[in-house]
Order: sequence, then C-alpha cells, then structure tokens
Amino acid sequence: MTAGIGLVLVSGLARQSAGDVVVEAEAAVLEAELLTAQAVDLVVEADAFDPLDPLLNQPGFGLLNAEEGLREQMAKLDGFLAEQDWAKAFRLLTELDPDQLQVMVPLGEDGLFVLVKEQLQRQLLSLPPDGRRAYRLYFDAQAAEQLDEIKNHPLPGSDEQLAQAQTLVDRLLASSVGGEAAGLLGDMYFGRGMFDKAERSWQLALAHGSATGQEALELEAKRTLAMQRAGKPDQAQALFQGLEARYGQAQIKAGGEAVDAMAFLGQKIDEPEEANKADADRPARSNLLPPPDAMPLWHSPFLDPNARSAVRQVHGRNSFYSPPSDILKF
Repeated sequence: MTAGIGLVLVSGLARQSAGDVVVEAEAAVLEAELLTAQAVDLVVEADAFDPLDPLLNQPGFGLLNAEEGLREQMAKLDGFLAEQDWAKAFRLLTELDPDQLQVMVPLGEDGLFVLVKEQLQRQLLSLPPDGRRAYRLYFDAQAAEQLDEIKNHPLPGSDEQLAQAQTLVDRLLASSVGGEAAGLLGDMYFGRGMFDKAERSWQLALAHGSATGQEALELEAKRTLAMQRAGKPDQAQALFQGLEARYGQAQIKAGGEAVDAMAFLGQKIDEPEEANKADADRPARSNLLPPPDAMPLWHSPFLDPNARSAVRQVHGRNSFYSPPSDILKF
C-alpha cells in the first residue's frame, strides 16, 4: 500500500514537472515571438529610410560646394565672358544672390576649391580693356552710390557699415571706386584689430585702385603697420625696406601731424613687443570669430534631425535597461 502511494506521488510530481516545462516552453515561445515582432518593426522602420536621401547619404566631412544651379550659372558666365558677350555676362552677375558668393566652386581640374566671390574677382579683374570699360559702364553708377552710402552711414564703425563695405568689395572691386572701397574697408578692419584682413584690403586697394604718389605711400605704410601688428615682422621689414628705397624722405600723417614716413615706420617695426602688447587686449579681437549667422564653409554631419528622432523612438520602445536620454547623448 505504501509503495503504491509512493508511485502515485512520484507520478504526480513527474506530471507537475512536465507541466512546468511545458509552461516554461510556451513562455519562451511567446518571448521569441515578441522579439521577432520587435525585430520586424525595426526592419520596417529601417526600410522607411531612403538610402538615396541626400540627408542620410552625406560624407562625414565635406565642403558646402555649389549646387547644380549655381554651377550652371558659373558655366554660363564663363561662356559669356569667353564670347565677350558683356551684356549677358553682367546681367547674370546681378542675378547672383549675396549668399552664393560664400559658396565653394572648383578651380580648374586639379581639385582645388575657392569661394565664388574670389573666382568672380579673378575673372572680372582679368577682363580685357573692352570688357573692363563695358563693366564700368554697367556697374560704376551702382558702385558709386553704394560707396557714398557707406561713407555717410549713420553708425560709423558698425557691423552693418563693415558688412556693406565688404559686400561692395566682394561684388564690385573691378569698378572705378573698387580700390577706394577696399581702402576704406582696410581702415575699418584695422580699427577692429583685424590686422590680416586690413592688410589684405589695403593690398587690394593698391593693386586695383587709382592711388598714386602720396596716397599710395600712405596705403603702403598702413600695410606695413598691419603686417607688424599681425605678427609678421619679417614681411613687414621687407616691405619697409622696399618703401625706404622708393620714397626716401617722404612724409605721411600720423596722429594728425606730418612726420617722416621712414623714421615713423622704422620706430614701429623696432618695437614689436610693445606694439603687439598694446593691441593684444583689444575687445575687438573677438571679431576674429565669424558672426553667429555666418554661412559655414564645411560641415561634419552624423545624423540629420529626422534620423536622430527615429533612433530615439525605436530605442525608447525597445530599451529594457534605461531610457534613451541616458544612452543617446545627442
């Protein structure tokens, strides 16, 4: 009797264990089905992303170069200039948006890229005499009007005045007043402690303006000082020696007084540490940074906003360990 009861108990325990195994197996199947369904959801959502979408198919690093429409405009301009069809070429120039001047375009076939404004300056400053005359007939009135507005700006030295002067130089340097505008732009940059840009602007004024004699000497003297302040003593010394050989005992105005140009410049060049120290603490040095609304010339994208949002949503539904904010820090 006792043995029979023992067999019944063992049999019952076996059936219970088998039942537990079945339950555990069913639970495992349900969990596998759940994971499969989640995997399908992930695949479906992944398929929703178009691999040809330009936002998702960007290189890790790349130049913001010209879009196809701008490339076509530049190609047309090249053709019009080659054919010396000045009217069509200059009309196309007026259609360019100011923001397009900051875009990069290829320079030749060697893989180099330059800003649109630099490419246009190269082309316009190298026009043949007939082209230069036609350009000035087309743009001189506009350039003179803009220069007059800059000179009489109600807020001298303001960011707005500087931006207007820079735009005039970028677009109309080849006009009759382009050199004068570049000289004015150099004065503005120098006053802000932006010596490299000041020197470059005065160089443009000398190369493409009408300054001669005393006016040219003053521009060269300012270039020398700008080089010195920009931390280029060797270049400043070389320029000074060239001026000394050409101008000898000429005078320039410094602080409202006429002084010996070479003596004045020589003294400044011989005091680089004091001069640089005096300019080092200028608040305007912060202007070396681009303005907040400046157009970037390069980018390094990882995820566009749509992809980032999708990753957060998928992770939020399928994370068993922590919320997305603890894992995805972007």
